[in-house]
Amino acid sequence: MINSLNPAMYSNGVHVQNNVPNAPVSIQNNNPQPVTNPNLNGLNAMAGYNQPVKTNKKALQPALPTVLQPEAVHALKGERITNSQGVLDSIIDKNDKTTVVYKMDPAAPNDVIRKILYIDNATGKLKRVQENLTEIKQGQMPVSLGICVEEYDNEGNIEKLTDYYDNGKYSVQQHEKMPDGSKKIYCVNSDKSSFIAEEDKEGNRTKTTTFTPSGQIGEIVYFNGNDAAYQVITYKNGIPAKIERLDNEVFTPEIAAIPAQDKDIIPAQAYILGYEPKNVQGEKTYFSNGMLQNITTKTANGTITHSFDTLGFLSSISIDENTNKKVITYNNDGGNVVYTIKETFPDKTEKTTSFEKDGSKQVNIKNPETGAEKNAVYAKTGQLLWYSKETEGNDERISIGFDPHGNVRAVF
Repeated sequence: MINSLNPAMYSNGVHVQNNVPNAPVSIQNNNPQPVTNPNLNGLNAMAGYNQPVKTNKKALQPALPTVLQPEAVHALKGERITNSQGVLDSIIDKNDKTTVVYKMDPAAPNDVIRKILYIDNATGKLKRVQENLTEIKQGQMPVSLGICVEEYDNEGNIEKLTDYYDNGKYSVQQHEKMPDGSKKIYCVNSDKSSFIAEEDKEGNRTKTTTFTPSGQIGEIVYFNGNDAAYQVITYKNGIPAKIERLDNEVFTPEIAAIPAQDKDIIPAQAYILGYEPKNVQGEKTYFSNGMLQNITTKTANGTITHSFDTLGFLSSISIDENTNKKVITYNNDGGNVVYTIKETFPDKTEKTTSFEKDGSKQVNIKNPETGAEKNAVYAKTGQLLWYSKETEGNDERISIGFDPHGNVRAVF
């Protein structure tokens, strides 16, 4: 899952190591200074942190996932809805307070659930989404590669995120938005290591505090986007042991020109839906519950298909006209991405632009035949924040990070 907070906040995240516990885990909260004005002067920072860190515990309970083997899937209660080809698409179980929608995996529609939605009947809003990543091989039992559970507040924002991995390890995050517009994330891993990530309302200043499994503070990293400066304070036994200030390096103009000259990474134009999709003329197909599934429209240049889900929401628009192949996919299942536009070109290259709730965009370009790939991340202002390129066979790899002002901040 893509998080809308500044990726720089997570550069010091730690990895998980143990199985899911039976009791709540805790995170060490050192009541960090507000990130709206982090002190980036080395001597002052050392003086300010020259005492053992006092911590308060913040309990975080990982969300327990729903894990169902094929036999249990077959026994699920609810309305079983098939598509126009007679293939099981979803199971909808309506209770007094909550409607649960089980979306089946197309690779094994009768046996494996791809996603589970929990909808509050009173408000009609999503409260929780579980996404299953499953490996499916013919003649074998499905194998879970990971589970992600997102829980939402009343405004549709992610409140808690729990990731489970195929090795039994997990990570749980709690997202908070402060009254002044700043953001904070508490994270605990299954080995009890943790971090607190903070970002001011403009997204220019961040502070990331990491803790060891024993609860001791390990490191504090400040980033000031106004002058692209990092400050790193390393702790030993809860006391500052080392402080470093990393100012913005001066890179050659040729480095900054690499993404500027790459027209491939320009995001696709936003798709403005200025019409009611259900009123489009064309051949219609339906789900078994009577809900509209597809409208296929023949044009002089090709075919346009509007697709809907079993709840009646527009799920995608597929445009196949001459050499232009484009699919707009709408995310009705929560998360930060509102919709994506995937374009397929004659040379088989695929370009996907993701449009997020906060106005930011991500671009991925990949040639499945050669393995060549490019990625770009844009802030809501349109400023390029990240660019990476990987050629066929990894012969050439480069990643470039930019500060909010367009200056090159890092090269890998």
